Amino acid sequence: TYLIFDLETTGLSPSSEDIIQIAGIKVRAGQWHQGERFETFVRPVKRVPAFITGLTGIAHHQVAGAPEAPEALRAFSEFAGDATLIAHNGQRFDMPFLRQSCLRYGLPVRPVPFVDSMAFSRKLWGGRGGHGLDAVISRLGLSVEGVRRHDARRARREVARAHPHACVPAHERGQRGATQDQQMRYQNSRDQQASQRRGMAAVG
Repeated sequence: TYLIFDLETTGLSPSSEDIIQIAGIKVRAGQWHQGERFETFVRPVKRVPAFITGLTGIAHHQVAGAPEAPEALRAFSEFAGDATLIAHNGQRFDMPFLRQSCLRYGLPVRPVPFVDSMAFSRKLWGGRGGHGLDAVISRLGLSVEGVRRHDARRARREVARAHPHACVPAHERGQRGATQDQQMRYQNSRDQQASQRRGMAAVG
């Protein structure tokens, strides 16, 4: 079982900024289901900056009555269970935020298997065309019409859509994508990274 998730925050520094939204969806056997999803706003200590509202669409009044971080983190950990976590650029952003937030509030942390889908993109396509989520979605020919880019719920869904597409032959989906050799590298990389990062990532 994989848990594809995304965070929105008040800024970029895990040590000084707050999580304001957590969203995730579980994927089993390449299929994701709306019934196995998690989403919550999180009440920050500081106000949501105007530029974050402009970027994410999340205003302070939307999070002012939300669960505080300890409650939200515990609920997310319970939802995650023993699933392998997946996040785009998660090694540099999402996982450090989860860990630092748990430590800040004195919550226990535990090792979890984790993989970064941005690293998979680099394994699959090398240096071609960039590896941000927008570039991956475009490369796979997925439509994002009407989707706000910086919204944890939407980003979670787009990574969930992109994940199985990257693992099937291009001729089966009618889009330019992974060759068989790339698929093999993807699978090997996924297994290796999940093993290597077990114990490095943590969630309360």
